[in-house]
Amino acid sequence: MRDKELLDVFGEILMKKVRDEAIEHWEKTTQGELKSPESQRLHKLISSSGQSELFNDLVPKIVDTTLHHLLWTFEQNELIDINVANGDSEHISIKEISDGLAGELYTEDGWISLFSDKNKS
Repeated sequence: MRDKELLDVFGEILMKKVRDEAIEHWEKTTQGELKSPESQRLHKLISSSGQSELFNDLVPKIVDTTLHHLLWTFEQNELIDINVANGDSEHISIKEISDGLAGELYTEDGWISLFSDKNKS
């Protein structure tokens, strides 16, 4: 696999299993679909304040900011190295093949645009 493809494998997993699922969790909370006492309390608070639209607009931005800082931290910390298997029994460091992990999120061919099914920030 080429470097860009390896990077995108990681990005797709991150977008679908972290970004989209986090946003979906909060969408379900604001819609009252989650049944835990805390989720129900938050649903009542958000819906009674009339701030559901604002909250739903903020959630993707908060998730994206968190992912940005997480990726930047991974890139800057020498103790952390994330590898992707290239299919040839070899593991490639995503830090080595990216010119900036946090930047991989953005632009029209970034991970959010390419792989996320949830509203974009």
